[in-house]
Amino acid sequence: MNHIRTILKISFISFLLIINFQNVQSQSIDIDIDPIAYVLKGFSIHAGLNTDHIRYDIGVFGIEVPESFHGNDGFNNYMWGAGAKADYYFKGTEKGLYTGFGMDLTSSRVRLEETGNETSVTQFGAGINIGYKIGITKNLFVKPWFGLSYLFNADDIVIDGQAFEQSSIRPFPTVHVGWTF
Repeated sequence: MNHIRTILKISFISFLLIINFQNVQSQSIDIDIDPIAYVLKGFSIHAGLNTDHIRYDIGVFGIEVPESFHGNDGFNNYMWGAGAKADYYFKGTEKGLYTGFGMDLTSSRVRLEETGNETSVTQFGAGINIGYKIGITKNLFVKPWFGLSYLFNADDIVIDGQAFEQSSIRPFPTVHVGWTF
């Protein structure tokens, strides 16, 4: 948990520095959530600073990863973390196609259902994403997007002699809903 606090502090300070050095007239701030995370017994909230073509994002998130997604029968996986992203919008940050990169630090708790024994690992990931921002009203928006991250320490996790296998490549399809201030 100390790693998550550290990345949140660094992200928040970076966010404040970005706000301070950007042209005040070409900025807006937004907040968005990932409703899918809440359905998966988790949470998600992200703050963004929008300039003419770039959105800087910091956020926290957590989900109970469905077994069908992690692919390890008999294991439960809950992950939570914090991250930062920068996205480039081709026609301005109000709407349209965007692509970007991000990094995150996550804690992943893995439990073997058979015995109830569990362990936690902290993982660092970095990757790319692509999405499309749809303006619903002047302030309300929806963003379907897809990310592909590389986990730098995606070693298999062994609990009671059984392996929870992990891949270094983590796909992440989702939809965010948000509000621009």
